[in-house]
Amino acid sequence: KFMGSRGNYAEAINNCLGILSNLGETFPNEIDSTIVASTVAETKQLLANITKEQISQYPVLNDPSKLNAMKFMSLLMLYAVAHKPSLMPIVSNRMIKLSFNFGFCDDSLLGLAMAA
Repeated sequence: KFMGSRGNYAEAINNCLGILSNLGETFPNEIDSTIVASTVAETKQLLANITKEQISQYPVLNDPSKLNAMKFMSLLMLYAVAHKPSLMPIVSNRMIKLSFNFGFCDDSLLGLAMAA
């Protein structure tokens, strides 16, 4: 958070990506428009027939490693807004997938909101 608060967004993003990699969540080094477009399409498909009621019935995320990953992905989203917006749909997609596979947490809402 310190680097982001000081405007060192590139370094903050790299630190978040390193921590996420240690938590088992890796992201592509290079992101081009093809990757963004395919990820956006995949996210739309994931959410196509999901209702608010269905989301409320998913379990709560309890896995400490996945909870930490979601926290760092939330931070990553904040930094990406300012420095690397092409990363946002990739992170949002991953947050949604983790939520569907392992359960929902407060940070899941950011992933869903960014996909809207």
